[in-house]
Amino acid sequence: MLHRYLLLWPLVMALVLAGCGDKIQPGTAARDDGPALTVRTAVVRLETAVRYYEAVGTVEARQNATLAAKVMGTIQSVNAREGDAVASDAVLVAIVSRQLDAGFTGARAGLEAAIKARDAAAAARLAAEAQARLASATYQRYHSLALGESVSAQELDEVLSRRDAAAAARDRADAGLEAAEQEVMQARAALVAAGADRGDTFVRAPFDGRVTARLVEPGDLAAPGRALLTLEADEGFRVLMRLPEDHRGAVHPGQSLEVNLPALGPAWFPAAVEAVLPTADAATRSVAVRLGLPPRNDLAAGLFARVRVPVGQTRALRVPETAVVHQGQLTGVFTIGEDFTARFALVRTGVARDGRIEILSGLQDGQRVVVDPPSALHHGRHVQEAS
Repeated sequence: MLHRYLLLWPLVMALVLAGCGDKIQPGTAARDDGPALTVRTAVVRLETAVRYYEAVGTVEARQNATLAAKVMGTIQSVNAREGDAVASDAVLVAIVSRQLDAGFTGARAGLEAAIKARDAAAAARLAAEAQARLASATYQRYHSLALGESVSAQELDEVLSRRDAAAAARDRADAGLEAAEQEVMQARAALVAAGADRGDTFVRAPFDGRVTARLVEPGDLAAPGRALLTLEADEGFRVLMRLPEDHRGAVHPGQSLEVNLPALGPAWFPAAVEAVLPTADAATRSVAVRLGLPPRNDLAAGLFARVRVPVGQTRALRVPETAVVHQGQLTGVFTIGEDFTARFALVRTGVARDGRIEILSGLQDGQRVVVDPPSALHHGRHVQEAS
């Protein structure tokens, strides 16, 4: 058996050495000698480009509100859930308060009693006025009779005394009626105040909007200041971003900046600067900037945003965006050498703008790259330039 293995060993070694004859050296690829593939090319150029600072921000509603209770009581009903659209002045939460109900009932009863007292004072005043008129007329008759000595002086004095007493009673009736009128006014004001307090048991929407959070349920206890619901107005969205204070001069109201919302896709779109807040944050050394977003149905508060802020100029290599190829996790371009062989070169890209993209590493000025590489193109394929 051992003798047989010794006879086969030279044959195995010969086959191994023959297989090593076509070995490809590291860093090279076998040339594709098939027909040349026609491609369009472009030259990598070092260009003057805008230098950007990429700030981050958060999408927020232009107007939002947290509705809170003003009174103590038990929540009877909550008429909206998260995501519901609500109209201005719609009742969203109803609160039951026995104390306020009792106060309103008492104020109404007080007004009714004050009105009755005023009516009685008015009737008493009419009676006193009638008595005063009668006493005055009687005195006038007795005074005329006294001139003809038809009545005695004592009778005239008695009539005069009754006239004065009736006048005094009329004045007291006037004062009583005035006091009764004041009581009615106070009772009416108390009823209005009690009605206003009772109205606070109905929490209404301050504007047309959408419910973003429901914080209570029926049966919960409401107390002054306790949050019940949060709303966003139907007035659109904006981005609040933080910008380092040394870049504060790079933005101004009315300026158009490019914004990207990664959750909604890779596209960048313009947004106008609405305000640059006048004060800086001492902790982060940054200023807040608000940008208005164009109307979109997929916007939502809390989304992450990126904002490109132009802060100067720089020199950078740029190529057409269509030259960049993504192969899995790799990003690269096909370069064309003097031998007209395509080679895949890994690159690191920067800002894309106006159909061209910045190349941070992987290429050199003057190299030629393939634009819109066809699917048949691969590393080592022989190519020819389109005329």
